[in-house]
Amino acid sequence: MLTDYYKPLSIYRTVASATPGQTPTEITIGFYKGFIQPVSSSETFMQGKSAEVATHRLYTYMKTPIVKGDRVNQNSQNYRVISSVIQPGGISGVDHHKEILLGLVK
Repeated sequence: MLTDYYKPLSIYRTVASATPGQTPTEITIGFYKGFIQPVSSSETFMQGKSAEVATHRLYTYMKTPIVKGDRVNQNSQNYRVISSVIQPGGISGVDHHKEILLGLVK
């Protein structure tokens, strides 16, 4: 089963300051489990006029609170969430997990 490969990961989100003019702050959303693997070839995800290249795919539990723009850290490697859109039934047709496109942060 896919969940047999899940390892610990952290999710972070940048939030605007309540005080105008202050620098946005990165907060910890939580500690979860998931499986990150490289995509078979670089997939391009178009958002408006800019293109972001997905380098990895994250498999995680359906209840994991993750949105576009979040930062994911696993094994000291950082990724940016490019797409958190989940198709009905999941991309693979299975409802028990999410599949999220990530871009490697260098």
